[in-house]
Amino acid sequence: MMVHTNELEKEASAGTTYIDCFRKTDRRRTEIVMMVFAMQLLSGQNLIGQGVQFLQTAGISTNTAFSLNMVLNSMFIIGTIFSWGLLTLFGRRTLYTCGMAAMCIVLFIIGGLAYIGTNSSIYAIGSLLIVLNFAYNATLGPICYTLIGGVSSTRLRQKSIVLSRIAYQIMNIICGIIVPRMLSPTAWNWGPKSGLFWGGSALLSTIYCFLRLPETKGRSYGELDLLFENKVPAWRFKSTKADQFATHCVVKSDVDDRDSKQEIKHFD
Repeated sequence: MMVHTNELEKEASAGTTYIDCFRKTDRRRTEIVMMVFAMQLLSGQNLIGQGVQFLQTAGISTNTAFSLNMVLNSMFIIGTIFSWGLLTLFGRRTLYTCGMAAMCIVLFIIGGLAYIGTNSSIYAIGSLLIVLNFAYNATLGPICYTLIGGVSSTRLRQKSIVLSRIAYQIMNIICGIIVPRMLSPTAWNWGPKSGLFWGGSALLSTIYCFLRLPETKGRSYGELDLLFENKVPAWRFKSTKADQFATHCVVKSDVDDRDSKQEIKHFD
């Protein structure tokens, strides 16, 4: 299986330069892994790193903000442990997309509550920030690495991971510049209202996930190669039948497009 898969990779891509990551079918795969890593920050996760300052700008006292931040940090462990069970039950695309959608909703609620200004809304913002961190660490955080390892081709995996990490660091620099200004009373002073900005960012990321992020669970690397080579839409990866040991052909049923299933074979 491994030898045959590697032979398929050799046929599809010769050489191992970074330019190869942007050629033919690998261009789509490189785009996806770069976006998967970058969307970790586009999800609004960067607000969690500024937890204490974010809570203080919401109107929470310093002592309470520190206590809530301890609970906030515990979600890194709790959420990750929870993700172990989710990975066995759901697909990677499902978890990543649903996690992004959940963070989008929470961020919009946080941004909306910022306009109310009551004590109840202030503490609700603090609680929702904890929920936001749990959602991130149960879905986007750990699933990101699983997706990157599965989407990139075997021969270009190292280079694809490097490029994806570069995309993450570029976004990290941008967020490191704008997020402190969003929260600082002496700069933009958005405070919790910044949740609306990142909610919009998460919404666009959710749409991208639906349109471009494929399902990799239960697929061998050879099957994924065939799916990408045949330009199967991301939302059809799960339902498409792929046989890497068959003669190269594509069979699609004539039934209604919503119920149609595609079969891809590849025999020697």
